[in-house]
Amino acid sequence: MSKNAINQRFINSVNQVISENKTENKGTIATKLNIKKAKFSEILNLRMNVGIEEIILFCEEFNYNIEWLLTGKGETKRNKYQDIEIPLQRVEEPQQEIEEKTNVLELLREQNKLLIQNAEMYKEQAEIYKEKYEICENEKKSKSDIK
Repeated sequence: MSKNAINQRFINSVNQVISENKTENKGTIATKLNIKKAKFSEILNLRMNVGIEEIILFCEEFNYNIEWLLTGKGETKRNKYQDIEIPLQRVEEPQQEIEEKTNVLELLREQNKLLIQNAEMYKEQAEIYKEKYEICENEKKSKSDIK
């Protein structure tokens, strides 16, 4: 990983970007890399080494493979699906949603148990009232039979 080789691959890549994209020039590229035009000129004329920050920004901005730029190995350009970061939040949201639904389901199960218990209790009370009613009816009959 010699500095000269990295610098040369960087310069070749910059020239390729300019030749492929009519809206890009050395000034716009320097701006995108957050460096002054004079420093960019020094890098392109091999009087200064390109820094890792500039390499990273260049690769991100113009879809170059950082491994190729640093080592010369691999493809020049990145696969457009390479290095896609999936925010953790997207992964956590479904998990949180599952936990919330699980909690709601558990609460519904508890509520259902209570409703079943209440129904059984009301059924027992209804049986007791029915028995009391029958007892009262029998007592009425008994009193009317005695008269």
